[in-house]
Amino acid sequence: MTAAKLPARAAREWITCGLERLRSERERWGGAALVYLLLAMALHRVPFLGDLLLILLTPPLLAGLLLTAQHDNVPPPVPFERTRWRELARVHLLAPLRVYLRLFRSEERVLPVLMLSVLALGGYVALQIIGYVFIGGTPVGGVGAVAVAGGRAAALLVPLLALVYGLLAIALYHSVALTVFDGRTPPAALADSLRACARNWLPLVLFALVFLAAWAVVAGGFVVSRWLGYPLLLALGTAVLALFLPAVHCCFESLHHDTRADIADLV
Repeated sequence: MTAAKLPARAAREWITCGLERLRSERERWGGAALVYLLLAMALHRVPFLGDLLLILLTPPLLAGLLLTAQHDNVPPPVPFERTRWRELARVHLLAPLRVYLRLFRSEERVLPVLMLSVLALGGYVALQIIGYVFIGGTPVGGVGAVAVAGGRAAALLVPLLALVYGLLAIALYHSVALTVFDGRTPPAALADSLRACARNWLPLVLFALVFLAAWAVVAGGFVVSRWLGYPLLLALGTAVLALFLPAVHCCFESLHHDTRADIADLV
């Protein structure tokens, strides 16, 4: 199945769709974003293996989130009040943990998604090698290096490599959804996802740039001080990731399933 080809203004529609879903399903997407960031921060403290383990875990965690969003009702909202901290912890921490583990209750889907994790890990390692060769680290680490060294070539490569990371993250999201919902094999799902991204490179680049702007703010905070970087990561990072997840879901539906008429009308 060939993915739809959409114009540049589809990027705005995806973000608008993501905002609508975030407003109506705040607990689902906000809790998922918070738990994922906490997990990422914890694993990042593990030397060398932590980031690799996060890459391996991301596809199955994402598959569990997508299965829940597809089939389960939205959890009821809980007001942000001190007296209701138990309910807030249950909705925003415990419930997302159960959501993320949902894939492992579906035996026929586990193995394909884990195979996709291995492919994602290979792509991540390749990008890491490129990053260390050209900018002396990952895009986040490279920001600090550029700020100190002031190299013009590296200053151009850092945002370019970050954009590649963002586009591949979108492609990975789509390939997980294709594997879980459409029954594609991992190589076929990844290939279809990459072809769809290449076919719609302009709206996807514009879409990714919105979220990369937030990444630049967080990365800049870490350049100044970790005491500034971590609060920015938890506050701004959680909010942006909570929007990114449903917005990419809208993007996937419009490209592969064409379920939203208002986006389909843009073609």
